Amino acid sequence: MARGLSKFFKICFAGLTVLFLGIGFVKSVFFPTDISMYEQRTLNKLPAANLGVFLDNSFQSDFDTALGDQISFSTYYKKLYNELTSFADKLFLPIRHGIMDRYVSYKGSQLYNGQLIAPMEPVKECERELHKAGEVINNKIALMPDVQFYFYYVNNDTDINFQTGEKSGKYEFFQEILNIPADNFACYPVDNFEQYRENFYYSDHHWNHKGSYKAYIQILELLGAKGEPIVPKGELSIPGILRGSKGRAIGSNTYYDKISIYEFEYPSIDVLFDGMPLPDYGDVAGVFSRNQPVVSYADIYGYDTGYMSLATNQPDRENILIVGDSYDNAILKLLANHFNQVHSVDTRCFFFMTSQQPILEEYVRENNISKLVFFGSGEFFKELSKVEEW
Repeated sequence: MARGLSKFFKICFAGLTVLFLGIGFVKSVFFPTDISMYEQRTLNKLPAANLGVFLDNSFQSDFDTALGDQISFSTYYKKLYNELTSFADKLFLPIRHGIMDRYVSYKGSQLYNGQLIAPMEPVKECERELHKAGEVINNKIALMPDVQFYFYYVNNDTDINFQTGEKSGKYEFFQEILNIPADNFACYPVDNFEQYRENFYYSDHHWNHKGSYKAYIQILELLGAKGEPIVPKGELSIPGILRGSKGRAIGSNTYYDKISIYEFEYPSIDVLFDGMPLPDYGDVAGVFSRNQPVVSYADIYGYDTGYMSLATNQPDRENILIVGDSYDNAILKLLANHFNQVHSVDTRCFFFMTSQQPILEEYVRENNISKLVFFGSGEFFKELSKVEEW
């Protein structure tokens, strides 16, 4: 009797499984869903079968991906999985956060004193890329003998092991290989975890308003800029939260920032963004008016693009160019107060987001640039090593 019931239940289970998969297959083929409201994205559909996709082995991969999106209850199971994962995070994170002054592995990343931290990368692990970046920079310096060159390095968590105090040495490496006067170098200091935590976001790789303002003061001194620094009028709390790059990278909603910014009285600025005029760079007013639940660093300080300029119509002052990454977005408007024109080139976007592709030395000549700053983190200079023509 028991053996008969067991066989009956096995047959029922197998039948239900086949039925479930069959319904999912029919739905995927004849009644596919276009959009997942839960994931807020377009869902994959079954690929068209032809000889080409079979020969290059892409059909099976695309077929599996489409079934994962289209199968019945897939959204329900994804939501359930995410909720269970989030619950487990909240249950065990206090234990991980309680481990102090040492690195703790977590979901392919690592924590230090409860904060997501990127691993320190010493020069020896990326020396080839840094050498190439140095060659790229020195080649540009040789082509523009009338321009004054500067180098500003943004130290972050990839440049120090908080547990041992070991430094990456990347900034010192560039000091040795670049054809730039010693007085024209500066770096943003990160000497310990407390200093890092005060000046960088909890869930994102960028510096916060305190960190970027300190960098602005450093850059003024480095460039010998005219005029006194703009002093903050006050501190504002931004509505909504920042779910930064580090939190997104591990798929966790546990890590986010409540954002504060400094309030400044900026001069009148004419903005050209990829050659197109904009009313402003960054959209603090819009962030407040929209009262959006989630904001980004770019929403506040401005988006990346290949090239842009900020002009204040002060012809007695210089035009400068910053070749850098998104760290400089937060200080460009502040710097504009001290120069006639502040130009920015981001080589990561140069060939992808611009309507034109000007060669750097032509851009410098056409815009009467007298000072050029190479500005960024180690990741930016590693990317610069891949740039051939710009």
